[in-house]
Parts: sequence; C-alpha cells; structure tokens
Amino acid sequence: RDDIGHYGRKIFAESFDGYIWMPVYATVSGGVPANETPDVVGRGKNRYAVTRTFLDAKKAGTIRLKVTGKLADLDLFHGENEIALPENGTEATIEIPVKKAGPQKLTLVGLKSYGLDRYSVELLDDASVVDFVDLIDFK
Repeated sequence: RDDIGHYGRKIFAESFDGYIWMPVYATVSGGVPANETPDVVGRGKNRYAVTRTFLDAKKAGTIRLKVTGKLADLDLFHGENEIALPENGTEATIEIPVKKAGPQKLTLVGLKSYGLDRYSVELLDDASVVDFVDLIDFK
C-alpha cells in the first residue's frame, strides 16, 4: 500500500520477483471483467486490477491499440513508460512507438473502486506487424 501511494501506479509496471501473476481471461466480446481480477489493495478504499500481456513486434515502428473502459481510471504502461490515455471517455486509439523488434510488455492498471467494471486492449495491427505472445510470466 505504501509503495503504491509513494511511487504511484507505475510500480506495477516494474519488474519485481515478488509479484505473483495468474491468467486472466477476457470474455467473448474481448473485455476483462474487473470484478474477476484479484484485488490489489491500495490506500483507503482503493482496489486495483492489474493486467499484463506481451506483444511480439515483428519490427521497429508503431503499434496501434484501442483501449476501452473508464479511461479516467486506467493507466497503460509500455515497459515501464506510461502511455498517456485521455482523461475522459470510454475508448481511445493510441500508438505506441517500438524501438526494437521482439517482446513488448504492456501493463494495464485499473482503479476498481470507483466504477471500473470492464476494460480491454484491442490490437489494431495485423499479425504481420505484431501479435500477442502466449506467455504468462515473461520478464
């Protein structure tokens, strides 16, 4: 709790051997129900949903994603770098710069305590550019 309060949500994007990751599955429509993710307890009433996935970028360039959910309560990180999301709304198309081909770590942090019910990340590029990696705990 104190680390989250002190360092902010970026702490979830950092590599830390103490994290225990478990599979979380999206619904048929592609959304992850926030109430089906483990609660990460923050200060006060704050509860977080933390989801991590990896993309395999075939080359350097740009990855296009659509993020859906209560954007005011979501933070997206590429590696340990925060990707700015709009402060309002429920859907955003974003571009992530990729400097080097290979696995790209994405961490999505949602604040569950204030109405975040589901969220999703949709890959807008085809598999010739980038694809999801089927790894649960890739570092």
